Amino acid sequence: MFSTTLTDAAWHNTTLVPDDVAGTITALKQLPGKDLAVFGSSRLTVSLLDQGLVDEVRVMVNPTLLGAGPSLFAGLTERVGLELLRSTTNRSGTVLLCYRPVRR
Repeated sequence: MFSTTLTDAAWHNTTLVPDDVAGTITALKQLPGKDLAVFGSSRLTVSLLDQGLVDEVRVMVNPTLLGAGPSLFAGLTERVGLELLRSTTNRSGTVLLCYRPVRR
């Protein structure tokens, strides 16, 4: 778990990483096993995108217009192009878009 505020991880099988996120992610990506995923943390995602550590971006579009709210990728230091890998439309109307980041 990556956190700048927690001092202890009370969950089973959890390691708290308060700093050196890039180094930790780089080391984890070298290990055999399943993919790594970030859920719900746009700040962490932006940080990893800025460092070129993201292999795929998945965005779920919900059929609701809000008219206001924060940018999903606010804080990116440079433009990141995206190549569409696949899309899936669900019966509910949501659309899952899967992209590969492309640095230009």
